[in-house]
Amino acid sequence: MAHWILDTAGIGSIIVFAVAGSVFLAYVAMVRWIAAAPRDEK
Repeated sequence: MAHWILDTAGIGSIIVFAVAGSVFLAYVAMVRWIAAAPRDEK
């Protein structure tokens, strides 16, 4: 039964969008973290 529930187009697309959204948010957070790092002045 779990395969039948997860194999539907609606649930599958929700899972795909959730994973893609979390990866995108992690990317944005990483770029902001790198941009906010202090400069290495020598």
